[in-house]
Amino acid sequence: DHYMTGPLSYHIAAGERICAAYLMRSWLAALRFGSKIEVSVDWGFQRNSFLGVDLVPTTTAFVPGVLGRLVSGARFDREVSLGEDLHCQLYEDRAGRPLAALWSSAWEVDNGSIPGPLVDLSGLPTTTERFAWLGTPEAAPADGRRRIDSFPLFLRGTPGSLATFAEALAGLRVLEGRAQPLHLFARALSGTAIEVVARNRLSRPIAGMATVICDGQA
Repeated sequence: DHYMTGPLSYHIAAGERICAAYLMRSWLAALRFGSKIEVSVDWGFQRNSFLGVDLVPTTTAFVPGVLGRLVSGARFDREVSLGEDLHCQLYEDRAGRPLAALWSSAWEVDNGSIPGPLVDLSGLPTTTERFAWLGTPEAAPADGRRRIDSFPLFLRGTPGSLATFAEALAGLRVLEGRAQPLHLFARALSGTAIEVVARNRLSRPIAGMATVICDGQA
């Protein structure tokens, strides 16, 4: 059971890492709805956050420190939709800086079956600060592209730039991977007719042409 961490691993194996990711993502969800939550108790944190015989902490023990440094006192602003199972929560911190947390919640990404979606981040302001999930600063890739996986990536802008930062986030594009921009579903209206509905998963408009093929004919 990876969520319950299991035996302490000094080399931070996959189970311990994904346990910490689940913990961080659950606390980010609680922060999103913070105005409606009186008390949020994580019973697993106390059980799984301990020190080894050499006072080496488990990975989960770092989670509150990272969130405390980056998100403490921040106000949730909005959820920016980038595609299926791809989350982007936007906050404004105590210094008036926009702060976004991005991660993939696809089960296949969590269990390592497939890589996370490849996202083009080159549209973000050049002054954007980036932090990996354990709070360490991260340099921007030369080509602007980065895979968004199970472990939240934090992006922080300059004070007073919340509106423009939100616009830049909404313009991010998924280049490959599981993050479908449309949700399609259909229902039968009669023996010869069906209704197909396309729901936009993105925070920006989508325009294009859809082709329906029936019995090999468009």
